[in-house]
Amino acid sequence: MYKQPDHPRKATIIQARDHMLEENPKLRVVGAHLGSLETNLDEIGRRFDRYPNFAVDVAARTVYLTIQPREKVRQFLIEYQDRILYGTDLSLYDLQNTEKAEKAWEKQYATDWAFFSSDAMLEYRGRKVQGLALPSQVLRKLYHDNAVRWIHGVVPDAGR
Repeated sequence: MYKQPDHPRKATIIQARDHMLEENPKLRVVGAHLGSLETNLDEIGRRFDRYPNFAVDVAARTVYLTIQPREKVRQFLIEYQDRILYGTDLSLYDLQNTEKAEKAWEKQYATDWAFFSSDAMLEYRGRKVQGLALPSQVLRKLYHDNAVRWIHGVVPDAGR
């Protein structure tokens, strides 16, 4: 929408969202795409500090984490480990070829998992990046526990 002059600017939308968070402190909100602040972890952190009712997902924005300083991203994810959920924007984009869609999903999940879980060098969308090697408890929250906590209706692990 950024090319559409008759639509609100991104800053206006973010400001309206922040106002809603402030006015409704009991409303829990998961901001898609790193809360639309994907290029600035400091801004996301400020909102986490100000709004305890706010979390974000990484859907379709993990690539932005790969282009920021590795140690800053790693420390951010550890510090705010209770406020970040794993997600993707993958969909059944090709209903005629579910095998193709399945392979795309598997590749994206494997690449994201390698980025978050290992310290190996890997290729992420054509760039060589080093994985974050997040601690196992952070990975568990990112991939499971935070979804159970933040999204109504997600069923907790039966084994816990």
